[in-house]
Parts: sequence; structure tokens; C-alpha cells
Amino acid sequence: QGFLDLFCQKAIECGASRIRIADTVGILSPMKTQKLFNHLQSICSKVEWEFHAHNDLGMATANTLTALESGATHASVTVNGIGERTGNAPLEEVALALDVEGDGYSGFALSKLSPLSQLVAKCSGRMIPPFKPVVGERIFEHESGIHCAGLLKDSRSYEAFAPDEVGHKNRSFILGKHSGTTVLMRLLAQEGEELDRKTASMLLELVKERAESDKKSLDIDEVRDLLQRVRHMQNAI
Repeated sequence: QGFLDLFCQKAIECGASRIRIADTVGILSPMKTQKLFNHLQSICSKVEWEFHAHNDLGMATANTLTALESGATHASVTVNGIGERTGNAPLEEVALALDVEGDGYSGFALSKLSPLSQLVAKCSGRMIPPFKPVVGERIFEHESGIHCAGLLKDSRSYEAFAPDEVGHKNRSFILGKHSGTTVLMRLLAQEGEELDRKTASMLLELVKERAESDKKSLDIDEVRDLLQRVRHMQNAI
């Protein structure tokens, strides 16, 4: 700490207007980041601060946001978090978090985040994990019955931001062992299959059994096949 204080003071004496603090090996936590920037501002208030985070402990985004909330005016970020080892703070996560947690306006064209991420992934040859925050292609999939039912009434019930806000297409409902009758009936209605609640309940039991045994969600064709089984059962009664 003493060496860093001296370094910053000498940098300012030499005319520095901005000093970048780098968590080069990614060992800071948000609380330590806050303490560090509060201290730096107390000893050098006439300079702008920048923060450069690495993600070795998975806290680059959190540390970057904390630094900005604690006096930093600039942040080093990279698209998709590309960087040494586990990477740096991802632009898309930091930008969206500033918008969601701030006053609703971060200054970024948020709808361009997903296309930008895909372009960088293609050019860099580094695929985007499907469930990567903000830009993963499957982050708007919903299975839980209570979640899906809530989303059909109000998208804000289980989504902090809408798909189109960050350049994604519509959300998708998947059918599996956690599904409920509401979304099951809605998805089949979209396919021209109108179900009453009793039929939907019978079908849901088969969907859950199949999803559990196959260890995966079901596509609409598999659900249709199960629906035929239900109807055969009903006709046999």
C-alpha cells in the first residue's frame, strides 16, 4: 500500500491526469476494491482513476462496478471478456449492469451488444458459452412452471431485462421436468392444439416422466407424440 501511494503521488507530480489501477492477477473482491479506491481518492483527489480487472476468481465485473461506484471514472473492459488467463471484465456485462443498476441509461447502444459479441467470437475463434450472461444464446430459456406462468403475465416478473434490449430474439419456453400446465397449453395452442386443463395435466405427467428418463427437455414433436398417447388413453376409458 505504501509503495502504491508513493507511486500515485509521484505520477501526479509528473503531470499524470489519470492513473490506472490493475488487478493483474484477479485477486480483489468487491469489498477490497471499494476500500482501495476510497483510500486512493483520500490521498489523491485531483486525478481521474481507471480500473483494470482480471477474472481469475470470477469477480471482474463485480469489481469493475464497485470501482466505478467508489470513484473510478474509467474502466478497462473487453468484448466477451477476452484477455489473459480467464479474461477481463466483459464489456457487455458491465454496460448492461450500469444500465440496470443505474438510472436506466448507461450511454451504450445495448441492442448492439449481442451482435457485437457474436462478431468478436467469430473473429477470435472463441465460442460464446450458451448460458453466458447477457450474450449467451440460451439465456432467455425458461422451464420452471411458476416462472413461465409469471412471464406470460408480465415479462418483468422473471427477467431483469428483455431479450430485444440486448440484441436477442424472443425468449423461449422449454418443456421438461419442471414445466407447468400453463405454458404447456400455451405452446400447444400455438401449434393448433387446444387442450383442456384435465388433458394438459395428464400430458404434463408424461412430459415430466420422459424428461426425467431422457435427462433433457422435449421438443414440440416429442410432446405431440405424448399427446397422442394421452388421447388414446382417454378414448380407451
